[in-house]
Amino acid sequence: SGHDGFAPVSALFEELEFDRYDDFNILSRRVAEVSADVGEVQAQLASLVRTIREDAAQVQRLTWSLRGEITRSRMVRIGTLFGPFLRRIRAIAADTGKSVDVQVVGEGVELDNTIIEQIADPLLHLAQNAVFHGIEPEAERTAQGKPARGTLVLRAYQEGGAVYVEVEDGGRGLDADRLRASATRAGFLDGPGAARLSDREALDLIFLPGFSTAEVATSVAGRGIGMDVVRTNVLRLGGEIDVETEIGVGTRFTLKLPLTVLIGHALAIRVGKTELA
Repeated sequence: SGHDGFAPVSALFEELEFDRYDDFNILSRRVAEVSADVGEVQAQLASLVRTIREDAAQVQRLTWSLRGEITRSRMVRIGTLFGPFLRRIRAIAADTGKSVDVQVVGEGVELDNTIIEQIADPLLHLAQNAVFHGIEPEAERTAQGKPARGTLVLRAYQEGGAVYVEVEDGGRGLDADRLRASATRAGFLDGPGAARLSDREALDLIFLPGFSTAEVATSVAGRGIGMDVVRTNVLRLGGEIDVETEIGVGTRFTLKLPLTVLIGHALAIRVGKTELA
């Protein structure tokens, strides 16, 4: 009451200021709290993403390091393949009564051991044919003004991510006209079809399955496996084979090979219960 000098309670409360918490104020406070929580979660996610990226980068570094170590452990000098070739080629030359010098270039070039094993027979076939039928007998070479001794070159070099291996002889060379004639006689081509072939296309005839140049004096007319098998083996490795020739000058076969076939990139796919790569 207003007695005894005290102010009424209602008057006292009228002089105080209170925060009024209506629905809007409460909602605003809750939104601010949620926003702060979201910001904290975002910061935690950003930290987690950084950690995952760092871990992924570390795994990638370890993977490449392991890949490099595995690849290096499989690498073999191609000279280990050329060595036995020299003895074989010299024996063939002696059997045919020809004088042949063998030059080896790039024997320190390294290849995956798997590739070394799989190109051994194709390379030996090319080298044998070069001696058997590419390089002429001494009398024939002398009559043409060539040195009496023929030369067979085994050459290897690395360029980019591939290794090139060449078998080059200084012999007769491949005669495109005779190749066309052989293909026609064997029924691979008819007369008009053979006439339409360019010299480059005629050279590719030697890689046809069953094609024989036995009647043609060339560096690919030989015995044993056919040139189609040589190319098939090279292509199976993911490589390529090419031939260049000049009549009376010689022939060069070039094999382009990958450094390794042990490791490759693949995209793994699962379709139902079937897994593909």
